[in-house]
Amino acid sequence: MDAVRLRGEQALREGRWAAALADLTSVAAATDDPAAWLGIGEASWWLGRLDHSVAAYRRAYTTALRSGDRESAVRSAAWLSISNTSDFGNRSAAHGWVRRAQRLLPEGAPGALHALVWVTHAHRLLPDAAAAGPWASRALEAAHRCGDRDLELVALAQSGHVAVARGDREPGFALLDEAAAAALSDADRRFDTVVFVCCDMLGACALAGDTRRAGEWCRVAEDFTSRWGCPFLYVDCRTLYGALLLTAGRWAEADRLLTAVLTLDEKICPAVHARAVAALATLRVRQGRFDEARAMLDRSRRPSAELDTARAEVALADGDPATARRLLERRSTPSLLCARAQAAMGDLNAATTTAAALDPDGPEVVEAAGLAAAAQGRVAAAVDAFETAAARWADCSAPFEEARCLLELAESAVNDDPVLAAARGRTAVTIFQELGAVAAADRSAALLRRLGVRGPRIRATTRTGPDLDRGLTAREREVLDLLAVGLTNPEIAGRLFVSRKTVAHHVSHILRKLGVRNRSEAAAYAATHGEDGSLARCAVPGRGATLGA
Repeated sequence: MDAVRLRGEQALREGRWAAALADLTSVAAATDDPAAWLGIGEASWWLGRLDHSVAAYRRAYTTALRSGDRESAVRSAAWLSISNTSDFGNRSAAHGWVRRAQRLLPEGAPGALHALVWVTHAHRLLPDAAAAGPWASRALEAAHRCGDRDLELVALAQSGHVAVARGDREPGFALLDEAAAAALSDADRRFDTVVFVCCDMLGACALAGDTRRAGEWCRVAEDFTSRWGCPFLYVDCRTLYGALLLTAGRWAEADRLLTAVLTLDEKICPAVHARAVAALATLRVRQGRFDEARAMLDRSRRPSAELDTARAEVALADGDPATARRLLERRSTPSLLCARAQAAMGDLNAATTTAAALDPDGPEVVEAAGLAAAAQGRVAAAVDAFETAAARWADCSAPFEEARCLLELAESAVNDDPVLAAARGRTAVTIFQELGAVAAADRSAALLRRLGVRGPRIRATTRTGPDLDRGLTAREREVLDLLAVGLTNPEIAGRLFVSRKTVAHHVSHILRKLGVRNRSEAAAYAATHGEDGSLARCAVPGRGATLGA
């Protein structure tokens, strides 16, 4: 039996999961050894047999306590916490198991076992930087002191995730890049180290909206899973990246990725599967495909905050803010969507309270203030808030949210400033059309028809044609218009209420897409390719949107 045990342990180290499972199952049946049950739990997890994995870890915990093997009891409790967090989305059970592991830790100087438990604490609490940060720091220090390179890389990645969640993106991603590069290149690393590090990387990318970095590391993670397995990593990375693509307006890619996730058995990582359903249902709502979104959510009975949020999106689209509010208020985390539902019901006190709990530097809090001002009939305050929120969403590369704020601005200003309303409405309808947001585009077009704006395709400018389009977004067309009349980047930033960095980003994209070398060539191109040779003009000085001549 000792030879079978050694063979099974060697198979685990080499990532031969089926062989390891077969050998260690034989050992466990003969000896009831907690170390064998731990190995069965690990191999089953990599093979996507989550129920078997949890049962094995529980058996390992029980037999370890009975035999006095405190180390195996701590390890099995830690892995039960990790699995409940990542695979099943049961944070209460995860909390219970990590507390059990913490209580069983040996006294004395912290070592690798302490680092594992502290890493588990941080894993359960992320992306809450304030709560997770101290645990990640303690784990990093303990792992470094005892020389456990794998746990040190995991704690390093968690520290980077914490920094990004705190808003310190550059130093945070520096830690994450370092941890990921080392984890994927070190031939002696443990396989689970790669999983932890990649998950922290993708989680941080989701917080920062960094689709480029997420795409690069997703490709690395897929290469890893194609060789070693791990359905969880495959599904989780795709789901996180798909949600990022949704926010970034790359809907066709998001659709393909999220749909691929849902072809896998729901028993493989049910918590991640629920997040994929929620993201795809949200996409369907934004596309105006409400029946598909409802059907998708009706088939998913699993309790989940993400699913409740998607159901609330459907309810709001159906004109049922009461249901949306009920779904969202039973979750403790305040959200812009909840403030939207409260404002739609006329409960401005609740909407204001919810808004006050949002990130003060983010676009959500400003948009929520705009909703409250609009509901109170304070047009000027609503217009200013929606303008600022749209600019912040643009800086976050969130085009649907940007267009939503522009449309809300247009609807608020329709009576007091119809020229401004038409200008913002044109930009909104163009963005919605480019995204494929049919219902929102129709709503924008209806507003523009009410204002007397005509045309089969209503854009931010009147210029059309394949030469000028060249893939330019609605905002890039606006920037090109202002660039063409000689405005500098700071002046364009002032007109469009965006940062200078955002304008520089748009100008760089314009030059690349038009195939020109500098601003002068771009201006000349715009002048010679406009409809009837004319440039669009700014509707209202200082407001920044453009209307066709």
